[in-house]
Amino acid sequence: MCGIFGATNREKYLSLQKLNLSRGDFAQSTMFIDREGYEIHKVPLKGAATKYRFPKKKKFDYYLGHVQAPTSVVREFTSNTSHPFFVENWIVAHNGVLTNFKELVNSFEMPYDNPVDSSIIPFILFKLQSLASNDGEIDLIVQTLSMLKGTFGVWIHNTHTANTFLAKCGVTLYGDIYENTFSSIKTDDLTQLEDGILYQITREGLTTVASFDCDNPFFLI
Repeated sequence: MCGIFGATNREKYLSLQKLNLSRGDFAQSTMFIDREGYEIHKVPLKGAATKYRFPKKKKFDYYLGHVQAPTSVVREFTSNTSHPFFVENWIVAHNGVLTNFKELVNSFEMPYDNPVDSSIIPFILFKLQSLASNDGEIDLIVQTLSMLKGTFGVWIHNTHTANTFLAKCGVTLYGDIYENTFSSIKTDDLTQLEDGILYQITREGLTTVASFDCDNPFFLI
């Protein structure tokens, strides 16, 4: 079990980060986004939580987070096996379990060995993008999410367009559509997001932009 969360406000983000630690105490990551680009920080949590510090910089436009509780294998912390995962312009953090991970690896001939099922998601996005250059980013995301079986809550960032998306299937994920805040754990100001709906983080808030096939196993994690 892992947790994903995000906010435009630093203090709100820190409160969600603390809340979501109950969903994963192995590793923690933050993606900081502003007009100049982004930074990603990944740290182990076992015995190291108090050492984590935000960058010494003006506030960022958006904060995306992930806390990790490994579901695939027991391992030591490494950056390569910690969220978010990225291939070229696609960056993805994931909560859940993909039951068709091995099938997807074989289908797309993944060229590297990563035991974390989440790592396949940005790779599929990149492969589909290279095969169908005329497809827009939303179509590519919908195609990718529709291939996933099992459970997932994801945030997806495209560095080429600087757009960020959210989606869920069979997991808890709550959001404030006006404030662009989201979390795997509910707070009083957040409501459940819908399965099979792709949301985009926009200036107007969380905006529904598409739907996708959701192979919901009828339980929430």
